[in-house]
Amino acid sequence: MKWFGYLRTTLFLSAGAGVFALLGLLVVAFWWSPISPMSRDEPVILLSDGDVKGASRAYMQQATGWGSDKEREESLWRAAQLQAIELHSRKSALELLKAFQDSWPESEHRADAFALMAELYEPKRNGKLSEKNKRARLRKAAHTLEIANQTNPEHERAGDWLVRAASIWMELDRPLRADAIWRKASNYKEHRVAALMAIANMQLADTPELAYDSFRRALKHNPDSNDATLVRLGMATALERMERYLEAEDTIDLALSEDLGDLTLSQRKRRLETIR
Repeated sequence: MKWFGYLRTTLFLSAGAGVFALLGLLVVAFWWSPISPMSRDEPVILLSDGDVKGASRAYMQQATGWGSDKEREESLWRAAQLQAIELHSRKSALELLKAFQDSWPESEHRADAFALMAELYEPKRNGKLSEKNKRARLRKAAHTLEIANQTNPEHERAGDWLVRAASIWMELDRPLRADAIWRKASNYKEHRVAALMAIANMQLADTPELAYDSFRRALKHNPDSNDATLVRLGMATALERMERYLEAEDTIDLALSEDLGDLTLSQRKRRLETIR
C-alpha cells in the first residue's frame, strides 16, 4: 500500500502547485489590469519620462476603463489637457473636450474645459485662415468664454474670461455686445477699472457725456497711477468734445500734479492752452 500513499501525496502536491501557479497568474493579471495601482500611476510615470503621447494614451485607457467615475472623469480631463497644451493637437483636444462635457456635465472642471475650448477656437495670429473663417472662430471663442463664466461665475479666472470675450467682440466691431460683456466684467473687483475705462472709450465718439461719467466712476475705484493718468486723460478728452475746455484743462492740471513726467499730459496741456 506504500505505492498508494506515495501516489496520493504526489497528486496532492501537484494540485497544490497548480493552485499556487493559478494564484500567481491572477496576481500578475491584476497587477497589469486597468484597476491595479501600477496602471493608475502609469500616466504619471510616462510623463516623468517625457513620454507625453504615451501618457495621453494611458489616460484615455483609464477614461474608458474599470475605474470609478471620479477616476474616469479626471483621466479624460487630463488627456484633453495634454492634447491641447503639450501636444498642440487642436482637433483631438476639441474632440476630447466635447466628449468630456457630454460625459461629465457636473464636473468641477467644466468651466475650465469651456475656457480651454475657447482658447483652441481662437485663430493663431499668423494663421492662414480666410477673414470669414477667422471671424467665425473668434465669435465661437467669445461665446464659449461667456459660457465658461456662466458655468462658474465664482471661478478665480471668471472675470478674465469676460475681459477676453469683450475684447474679442470689440475686435469684431460689435460694440453693443462688447459693452454688455464689459458691464458684466465690471462686477469683478480686479477688472472694474479696466472695464469702466473700456466702456468709456467706446462712448467717447457718440456720447462724450456718458463717457465722462464712466471715467469718473473708474476714478472712484482707486486705479493705480498709470490707470489714473489714463482715466484723467479720458475725462479731459470727453470734456473737450463737449467743448468744456477750461474744465478739460483743469483735469489735465490735476493729472499733471500726480504725474509730472507724463509727456502725453504735457502735450495735451499745451494744446488746450492754444484752444483757450
